[in-house]
Amino acid sequence: MYKSITHFKGLNTLRFLAASLVVLHHSATIGRKYELFDIESFSLFRNGANAVSFFFVLSGFLITYLLLKEKNQTKTIAIKQFYLRRVKRIWPLYFLLIFIGTIFLPFFFSMFNIDYEMPYALSQTWYYFLFFFPILVLFHYGNHFLEPLWSIGVEEVFYLIWAPLFKFFKKSLIPIICIIAIKLLLAIFIQIQGIDISNNVYAFLIHNYSFETMAIGALGAYLIFVTPPINDWKPRYYLVNL
Repeated sequence: MYKSITHFKGLNTLRFLAASLVVLHHSATIGRKYELFDIESFSLFRNGANAVSFFFVLSGFLITYLLLKEKNQTKTIAIKQFYLRRVKRIWPLYFLLIFIGTIFLPFFFSMFNIDYEMPYALSQTWYYFLFFFPILVLFHYGNHFLEPLWSIGVEEVFYLIWAPLFKFFKKSLIPIICIIAIKLLLAIFIQIQGIDISNNVYAFLIHNYSFETMAIGALGAYLIFVTPPINDWKPRYYLVNL
């Protein structure tokens, strides 16, 4: 049954391909910034944003499937355990990268007289990193070594609200539709008002907190979860089952 899947084969390959596109994108950006090489004209090196969006869809898919599975088996969602699993999985590497990018690298550059000026000091940004808003470092200080962490911050905020929403609503499709609708309305409002997201922090956050892509992944998980295997298929309205 699709309600008891423990491993989705092939997703690791997709993760690797998406991660490779992100690495290629940042490599091209760094090469151009320091006048080492300029390969951004090739489309292969301009898919970083698409790859990040794919990661968001994948995160929404996997997290939602696990929540649906837990809700189906236990009739509830253990919020505390959900958060603890996310902490153990994400926080160690996240804070290690922050240490490397804000303390170790500046010390290393200073020791070996490497001509690189950090765009910010730890005293200016520690609270952004600590409370999982590295995206505000990107907004205020531009491109930097820890720039990719902004997507981790987006996912952490999504996880923070997603499990309680799924526990609160009896129909699991409701929060998915609400997230997509709200984000699309906000995006339309920003477009109509002609707001420059590079100069408006609220518009910048709305634009980059891609909850709608995670919700689209969640919708995919929902459809897989409520759809029986082909051999057991019978005409029914799956979208109202949960």
